[in-house]
Amino acid sequence: MSEKFLYELLYLVPGSLSEQEFEPVLEEVRELIKGQKGEITNETAPVRRKLAYSINHLTHGFYILLYFKGPADAVPEINKILDHHPTVMRHVILRVDEMTELAPEKSLPSRKEQEEDIKKQRAAAVAENQKAREESKKTSEAKEETPAEEKPVKEAAKKEPKAEKSEDKKADKPETKEEPKKEKEEEKISLDDLDQKLDEILTSDNL
Repeated sequence: MSEKFLYELLYLVPGSLSEQEFEPVLEEVRELIKGQKGEITNETAPVRRKLAYSINHLTHGFYILLYFKGPADAVPEINKILDHHPTVMRHVILRVDEMTELAPEKSLPSRKEQEEDIKKQRAAAVAENQKAREESKKTSEAKEETPAEEKPVKEAAKKEPKAEKSEDKKADKPETKEEPKKEKEEEKISLDDLDQKLDEILTSDNL
């Protein structure tokens, strides 16, 4: 007679199944272990929980934890059958020294609790969509406001050449003022020459 060891089996079935639908699956797993000369020592109630990631488009599943004693050569056969089981989504078998509680014992959620869970998920999805719409609306409004902000820059650029022209005119003005001064100096020189000539004529002996 081969020695028997204590094993821990944790497996997952779809959360969309009703109690009447997954109960036959649990019975199939029990019969599989018994068929491999195993003896079930403890089994927890199925617990429905949200999956860390979706599996075959499913977001929830029922976790079942059970302990059984059986020969070491029975584990490969149990793994092989569960790998190809159409309803068992995931499973793991570990050899342990004593029983532990990886999954808390909890009664199955009622139909009302499931409906409330679905409502909460839908409300969260609607709120998320509304938030996304508001953010997209804000970004579109911000894009529409940017052309209006560019207008003053363009108008300022148009006004700049006028300022340059006015500065050029100011720079030209001193040159125009200098021309009359030169003319006055030339007039003074011509008058001085006339005075000198008159003095020469008056003082000359020819008079």
